[in-house]
Amino acid sequence: MNKELSIIVSFDNKYPLMNNFIEHLLKVTFEIDHEIILVSDGCNDFQTLSYIEQREKEVDNLFLYKLKEKKGYSIANNVGVKKSKGKYLLFINTDVFPQRGSIELLLNCLKKHHEIGAVQGLLLYPQNMRVQSTGHVFSDYMNHHLYNGRHSTEICVKTSAKRQALTTAFCMIPKEIFTSIGPFNEFYYNAYDGMELTLNINLNGYKCYYLAETIAFHSTGGTRKFVEYNNEYQSKYFYSHLGLKVKNDLVHYLKEQINSIPIKNNYFVINCSFANQWHTILKLLNIPYSNFCDIDDKNTNCIDLYHNLTYLFLTDSTPLLFIVDHFNHLSQNMNWFQIRNNPDDIIIDYHGNCIRPYYWFIK
Repeated sequence: MNKELSIIVSFDNKYPLMNNFIEHLLKVTFEIDHEIILVSDGCNDFQTLSYIEQREKEVDNLFLYKLKEKKGYSIANNVGVKKSKGKYLLFINTDVFPQRGSIELLLNCLKKHHEIGAVQGLLLYPQNMRVQSTGHVFSDYMNHHLYNGRHSTEICVKTSAKRQALTTAFCMIPKEIFTSIGPFNEFYYNAYDGMELTLNINLNGYKCYYLAETIAFHSTGGTRKFVEYNNEYQSKYFYSHLGLKVKNDLVHYLKEQINSIPIKNNYFVINCSFANQWHTILKLLNIPYSNFCDIDDKNTNCIDLYHNLTYLFLTDSTPLLFIVDHFNHLSQNMNWFQIRNNPDDIIIDYHGNCIRPYYWFIK
């Protein structure tokens, strides 16, 4: 018997996470005509499998399928789709916990807008309620989760919009579109798979869409615990096959934010990033600057400005523009920014974030 929605879940988890995920999911999906398809990706945790087998007996619309050996995210999800009977497919990781009503919002979005081929919600870190993902942002041979680390109340986060590609950690796709454009590329093991699928949906004329009012909490790292497995290899494969089709949209997202804040003349640029493309990005952003200085402690997750900048930078009134891989790499410098006390300073990063440290770290 056909269903409206098939929820596809590949897993290889310990019992506590799986127990939390299943019990939470059962409580937020009961208003939809749906099925839950669980695909064991070679899971050998006895307690996890015993628990799911028991829940399969108790829940009419829950089904378990087992792969004897670990095959990876793509293969496991493709198996789940083959077993599915739903008109729409929701792919969800076992470390994602949707809020009540969020799955219905994704479904209604696809029903109402047939031009949308894939939709994801706002993913937040449960630890600090900040953004984990609003879709992907691309720069030269790199991709990141857009607005990662931002507050969920900020305008850029609260605005639903098109994306080039999405994360399938919490993503809904009409089965008809998945069948015609997919499946997941089984070359990939545990990375780039969902991004490539949704990018291909976009390249085939459908919209990939971020739906801001749909919220789920993503306790990252619990599902794809083997994500480092040949990750560099997968990255090279992705960009060798699709690199020329990916648009560099980092400037687009940064410019949207820069246009809404007062830009000063003659910034002094402090480069805390490993990449060498920032001169081009600054030119495209039309940000005027007179000096460009590289710090020594690049490629660290915790940059100490006292160790890298002289006292002159604390007292000079020239506005500073910090370039960093992620703005949180400067988050341990609250005292430094308090002493400097300059609301005109800006930080931009590869996640499409443009923030003013005076308001972010101080106010």
